Amino acid sequence: MAGGNGQRGFGGMFEAGTLAIIQGIGYDNPNLSHFRSTDIWLSGMNDSDPSHVLDTGWIGRYLEQRYPNFPNQLPTDPLAINFGGFSLSLTSEKGRMGIEVANPSLRAGDLSAANDTLDDKAPGTRYAIEYAFVQDIAYRSNVYAQR
Repeated sequence: MAGGNGQRGFGGMFEAGTLAIIQGIGYDNPNLSHFRSTDIWLSGMNDSDPSHVLDTGWIGRYLEQRYPNFPNQLPTDPLAINFGGFSLSLTSEKGRMGIEVANPSLRAGDLSAANDTLDDKAPGTRYAIEYAFVQDIAYRSNVYAQR
């Protein structure tokens, strides 16, 4: 992506206003557990009680409100991309609001069930419903992989 000055990559995205950087993240009365502190940062909820599960992230909750019809209506581009795997920050009550990319330099092939077909007895069965779900996830994954 190029910004107004022709710059590409993250610098161009920042110049174009499509990338935000958050610095100096912290919270009052810090917890001494690295894992709990990470959950607090990613959830946006300062709750040091380890028995309280922090299961949604601040970005996921924002995106869930901003895009109430997701995932039934997909935007052209992914709502968020997290490099390096799963992040609590992208989780909402609906599930993950973004995609995780372990290694952005690797491009996987298309996901397809083209060699798999439903038999004549499948329509209306639980299998057909699950098959349609898997096909839909493959389609969405391919759309976002192209973007």
